[in-house]
Parts: sequence; C-alpha cells; structure tokens
Amino acid sequence: MKKLTLSLLCTGLITSTVLADDVCIGAYNANNYPQAAACYIQQSKIDPSYTNYLRAGKSKLKQGLYTEALPYFLEAEKKAHDLTQYSVVYSALGAIYTYTGNSEKQYYYSMKDLEISLKTGESLGSAYSNIGMYYINSQPQQALMYFEKALEYKEEAESAVTYSNMASAYGKIGNPSKQEELALKAIAIGEKTGQYTKPK
Repeated sequence: MKKLTLSLLCTGLITSTVLADDVCIGAYNANNYPQAAACYIQQSKIDPSYTNYLRAGKSKLKQGLYTEALPYFLEAEKKAHDLTQYSVVYSALGAIYTYTGNSEKQYYYSMKDLEISLKTGESLGSAYSNIGMYYINSQPQQALMYFEKALEYKEEAESAVTYSNMASAYGKIGNPSKQEELALKAIAIGEKTGQYTKPK
C-alpha cells in the first residue's frame, strides 16, 4: 500500500493535501481528537478553507475545549458559502457560548441557526434544542417547549441528550417525578444507542 501511495503521489495523481486530509479524518474517526485538531489546524494553514476550520473547531469541541474551538468556528463562518454551512457554524457557536456563559451571543447564534433551519428544513431538532438550552436556567417552562419541539425532528439516537435536558428543566421547575422519568428515559435510550449524556 505504501508503494502504491508513493507511486500515485510521485505521478501527481494524489497530492499531499489529500494524504493529510486522510490522516486528519482517520484521527477524528478514531476519536483521537487532539491529533485530529493538530492535523486540521496544520491543514488550515496550508488550505484556509471552511472544511479545515470547521473540522479543527469540531475536534477542539470534542475535547471540551470551547474557547480554543471558538476562533476556528469564527473563521469557518467567514468561509461559509451556503445556508447549510452557516447553520452548522451557528449551531456550534451557540453551543460554545452556552458552555462559556455568554448568554447574549448564545441566543444570537442559536436564533440565527433556527432561522436558517426553518428555511432549509435541516437540523431543526438541534436548532430547537439550542434555544431550549438558552432558556433552561431562566425560564425552564419555555425551555421545555423548545425541547418538545426538538423531539419532533430528532431520531431516537439523537433524543437522549434532549430528554436529559428536559429532566434538568423539570428539576428546576420542582417536579422531581417527571425529572426522574425523563432522566431514566434518557439513560435507557443512551445505553441503547450509545449517545447517553448524564442529566445535570
């Protein structure tokens, strides 16, 4: 395989950028997010594209490095050229600002994501969930409305986190039985699908 790759590289049929992208994708798919982030950051210096900035940001997000992910998503926003790309970036920026505590920017980007999602019909579940997260601490009843709406657009594998967030909202309202019911539902779906997030 190495000889074939070297031969194709020497004849110009593949480029070093393609090989690097394969390495970056391989690291990301193997859940080696530090290596993937380093790889995509290096790639973004060679090819400052939407894809490289987006993937560098996602690799940082997967590590919980929200402030480190932020500049890559802001660069991806500058390189985005269609509504779907903007929606992906705005969703990520809304999440970053959720975790970093900037509620004004969280709301701004989450609403921009929802606005685009309503136009395209894509990622509505995620967009509604992000708005729910904006309201979860200050207006948990309002958050529940958005989480319920999110569930209308999510597949079962994606719903565990939403049920977990709903459990948190019911906890804030003071309804422990509903909180426990939804927390257990989140756990059951998460264990079944591998997408479990512990209720806060």
